[in-house]
Amino acid sequence: SKEAGYPPNLFLGVGYKNVALYRKDETRPIQTYNYEEISSFGAPKSNVYRIVIDGRSPIQFETEMVLEIAKLMKAYINEIVKKAVQNSEVLRDTLKPIEN
Repeated sequence: SKEAGYPPNLFLGVGYKNVALYRKDETRPIQTYNYEEISSFGAPKSNVYRIVIDGRSPIQFETEMVLEIAKLMKAYINEIVKKAVQNSEVLRDTLKPIEN
């Protein structure tokens, strides 16, 4: 990543609920962002992946795994949205008025 405040060589971890930034050879992330905090993501170039966090400067990574990262993030976000919709439907069904 080339962003101010971050070391020059970072690794991106893509998880089910969030993405995390790691220093090389460290297992604890220096920063974690939930998908709800991410306003956009994608590849401005074939070997650059960009993530925009709400209210922050974009984070860019040089990588040959642009497509894999994008597919994984999209799949995880789709699952989060699907579960949120299911939960709202359950809540709606639970809160239906009782008819006499």
